[in-house]
This record gives sequence, structure tokens and C-alpha cells, in this order.
Amino acid sequence: MAQDLPLFDQLKGHAGKAYAGKMTFPADKPDDPMNKPMRIEVIKISDDHIRIPLRVGNDNSRVWMLTRIEDSILLKHDHRGKDGTPDELTNYGGVDTHQLLGRQLIFPADEETAALLPPAATNVWSLRLSPDGNVLYYYLERDGKPRFEATFDLSKEL
Repeated sequence: MAQDLPLFDQLKGHAGKAYAGKMTFPADKPDDPMNKPMRIEVIKISDDHIRIPLRVGNDNSRVWMLTRIEDSILLKHDHRGKDGTPDELTNYGGVDTHQLLGRQLIFPADEETAALLPPAATNVWSLRLSPDGNVLYYYLERDGKPRFEATFDLSKEL
């Protein structure tokens, strides 16, 4: 896969494929509910929309939604109950800030997120590819401090 493509376009190239992942931060919390085997699948909905369901253990409630809006990318987190209805905390995220181009997108929390979950008003999410394109990093910080990171091995399709 060409490494000069922006991350969004590289992810589209993985459409229909699934990959394993794991929580890599915080490493000192073995009982963290996110510290379970993870799996993502990249689903291309259109040229401007990608859905990435995230499975954590047996929990299928999370989906990352990436949407191209003009020259930006919007990240939203769609959370659902077991019956498929929207969770109370859903549709949070933000628009990338273009601080880094190419292999990384950075998403500060938007106004909808701040209203939905005030402590998350300082959240910043990022999606980043390793230089070789084989690892996808999902990272979250709050109040300028690392809060969570997961990595996904894109070199080994499930």
C-alpha cells in the first residue's frame, strides 16, 4: 500500500479486512475493562465514510465512524446497547486539526462531546499509522495527559 496516501485513504484500502489489537496504555491496569483482546474491521460505506467496529472481548458495542467533510475528517464514536439502541454516551468525537498530515489524524473534542460528557471536553483522540503502515494506533488523552492507547496489527489479517 502506498505510504504517501493520507491515513483516511490508507484505511479505505483495508476495507473488508479485520485485524487483532490490544490495549497498550495504561499497561499497569490488568483489570481495566478495555484490557481484553480487541478486533477491528474496516467497512467502507462510501468514498467519504468509513465505519470501524471495535470488539473488546465479547463486547461489540463500539464503532468508530470516520467521515470526510471537505478537507477534514470527522471522528465519532457510536456506542450501542446489546439490543442495538444508542447508548446514553454516544456520538462523541471531533474534527481533525491538520496538525500532522499523512499518517496521523488528531481530533480534539467538539462542542457536542463537551455538552454530552463535560469531563471529556479536553479529550484529544488520534489515529496514527506506523511508518511502515503495519500498525494502527488509537490514542486518547484528557487534560493533556495520556489516558488510553490501543494498537492493531495491520500486517496480519484475521
